[in-house]
Amino acid sequence: MQIEQQWQLLNLIPQYPDKIHSTLLKQKLFENTGKDYSLRTIQRELQKLAKVFDLEFDQQHKPYAWRWKQGEGLQAKQSATSGLPKIDLGLASLNETIALEAYFYHDLKDSIMQTPLASGQKITDYDEQWFVLQADIVLNQQLIQWLLACGDRVEVIAPESLRNWLATAIANSYGYYFDES
Repeated sequence: MQIEQQWQLLNLIPQYPDKIHSTLLKQKLFENTGKDYSLRTIQRELQKLAKVFDLEFDQQHKPYAWRWKQGEGLQAKQSATSGLPKIDLGLASLNETIALEAYFYHDLKDSIMQTPLASGQKITDYDEQWFVLQADIVLNQQLIQWLLACGDRVEVIAPESLRNWLATAIANSYGYYFDES
């Protein structure tokens, strides 16, 4: 499952206190993407995502169901970035396709190859520690959050406007921890 489908899956998971079971998630993901993933694939992806995002898995009642933990969710995560600089990416703006080029640390290579960011992505070894990823991908809030979450294991090269925006966001974050005043 590609990261784009994982994000769509995350968007289908309801906020606390509502829940949704895996079978319905499978059906809705098919409606949204046209791809018919097996129920087991959906369940595996949810388990992986739960390690990164604040998801709850309710096993008390069958069918088992998923939801965001109370006070969490993609909307909550997006509002948490409201203090970051406004995204002004020139010609490339949110929900438009960009030509992403970035250096990634090698420990992310298997993950990115198994769950590609985009179809047609190109991965080239740069040196012993880094590889280059090139992909045409839709720029959205989830991609930006994912890039920020990669921390010091990614360096965006292009587009320059995205690189500059990320640099500003990271510098602002650094200031929260190392403010001289």
